[in-house]
This record gives sequence, structure tokens and C-alpha cells, in this order.
Amino acid sequence: MSPDREGTVTDIEPFWLAILERFGITSVVSAKPGGGTAAPKILVTTTGGRYLVRQRRPLSSPEPIVVYDHAVIQAVADAGIPTARPCLSTAGRTWVYADGMAYEAFPFLEGLQPFEPDNLDQLRSAAITLAQFHRATAGLQPPGRKDWPREHRALDMIGALERALAECPASPEQADQAQRMLECERRLASQLTDETVASLPHVITHGDFTPANVGFRGNAVGGVFDFDWVSRQARVLDIGEAAQFFACKRSAPLDPSDIWSLVAAWQPDTAALRAFLQAYQTVWPLSRAEAEALPLFMAETWLGVRVRAMRKVPPEQRLRILTEGALPPLLWLKENAEWLAHAAMSTAP
Repeated sequence: MSPDREGTVTDIEPFWLAILERFGITSVVSAKPGGGTAAPKILVTTTGGRYLVRQRRPLSSPEPIVVYDHAVIQAVADAGIPTARPCLSTAGRTWVYADGMAYEAFPFLEGLQPFEPDNLDQLRSAAITLAQFHRATAGLQPPGRKDWPREHRALDMIGALERALAECPASPEQADQAQRMLECERRLASQLTDETVASLPHVITHGDFTPANVGFRGNAVGGVFDFDWVSRQARVLDIGEAAQFFACKRSAPLDPSDIWSLVAAWQPDTAALRAFLQAYQTVWPLSRAEAEALPLFMAETWLGVRVRAMRKVPPEQRLRILTEGALPPLLWLKENAEWLAHAAMSTAP
């Protein structure tokens, strides 16, 4: 990428240049695609620093939702949690619209490193940061509106599983595994009723607190990102998802740009799980009801992650991404539900 005689970059798409101008981001030196598997984004280098500019997902583009999400980011940053505040546009707002989609820009936080799976200090820092996030958002009433249902709600996933079984090409083994997953989903729907979930403590959850959205400086969290999924939910939902990604073992490091990596099967690490739960509870202990619900939410999330992933692959791969390696974590969570609940209670201060 090179500038012309007037200092304007000539080989970046005009559309993106127009977005940058609306945020007052000028003197562009270079730009390259950002990572991830969701909405388009670019990492822009200017003479004054670097910026991440991204299109929000269609579901997250309505103005009341953007207002809500950005208010949460500001509150979390005000609480001392490291994150990037959204940049103001030339119109004085923290977003712009183009072709019906919302765009936002953030200063790029330099020097962050990915999570090291065997680093217990980083794991504890992630757990403490998540608890601080929940403390900061528990009583928050942001402007805007975002009345979202629970993303992986078992009752809502049943139909998607039934359609996959009916419509997607599958081997006999895949069909059997998918059927067993459907049975598990139905069991969870009967256990995690709306009344049960409503009775648990609620906060504004991050909704995607995983190593893909958390960067580190040494052994401490240095940045938390991607607030598109924040909404008021049972906080144990966030804890269970984070525990799966930070405190369980995978065969390869997480690659945020690869959907197969994001849904890779995990193996429990009981020492890491205990360390994660203990660190979280130094800030905010769980109730007994939350501890008992934790394995159920972890199973629901694991199933939901696989069901949602089917949308991101061709039809002939959907039963594979749904079922490959999916059953062992579910079986472990079912067989060790009492241990996990006890671990949550016994690690409280």
C-alpha cells in the first residue's frame, strides 16, 4: 500500500476510506483485514497510531443496541478493566452507518499477547477480570435497549438440531451422535426452565469471554474486546463459557479466525477449573444455586456453540462440525456435575 502524491492511500477500498474519514482517521499508511470469523474489519496504521475499524453484525447494528453496547464498554473502562473505548466520529457519536450497517472504530491496544493455556497466573487473571466485569455491570442500566434472550437457550436449539438431522447429509455415526445431542438438549431444556434461570443472580454478561477476546500483558489481562454479545443474563452463564475456554485443554491453540478451532473439543483440567473458580470467587462468590447450575450451563453452551457453528460451514459439513468430538465433554459434564458444583462451592472464600 503506497500513498499518492497528496499522501492519500490509493489501494485501500474507497468504501473503507470513506468510513475512516467519518471517524476523522486520516494519514493512513497501511491497512489489512482484521481477524475473526464474524463481521468485516480492518486494522489501519496511520502516522498517529493504529485503529481497528469494524462493521457490526446485522443483529447488533440497530441504534438502540449500539448505544447500549457502547455504554457498557464505557462503564467497564471506567471500572478500570482494560479495554479500548470507541472513537468519536466527526458527527460526535461513536458509530456511523453505511448501507444500513453500523461501523465503529477503536484505538488498537499494542503489545498484547494471546492466552498461554498452561499459564495459571493468566487463567486466574482472566477469572478475576470476569468477576470485576460482572461487578461493574450488575447494577448498570445503560441507555438504549437490548432485551436479548439467552444465546444458547436449550429450548431454542432443539429445532435447529431437529432440522439438521432431517436435512443435512450424515453418516450413520454422525446421525447417532446428533440424536444423542438432541436428547441432551431436551434434558437441559427441562432443567434450565425460564423460571429457574430467572431466579439466579443476573448481570450484564460479556457473552463471549474467551481467549479470542482477551489479550494479556505478561500474566495479567491487558485487554477485553468484542462487546457485541453483552446483555443481561444469569452471570453463571458467562462463568461456565469462560471456564470451558480458559480452564479446559484443547489439542491446539485457539485460532479466532478458524471456526473449526473455535469449536474444537475440550478435555477437562480439574486443577485449572478449580483455580479459575477460586480466582473468580475472590471477587464475588457464587451462590449454591449458581454452583449447582454451572454444569448445566456449561453443557448448554457447549451444545449451542456446535449448533451455531453449522451456519458457518457448507451444508455437507454441518453434521461434522456439529458432532465431531462433541459427546465426550457432554458426558463428562453429566457424570461430574456433582464434582463441579462442589468445586465451585469449596473454592469460595
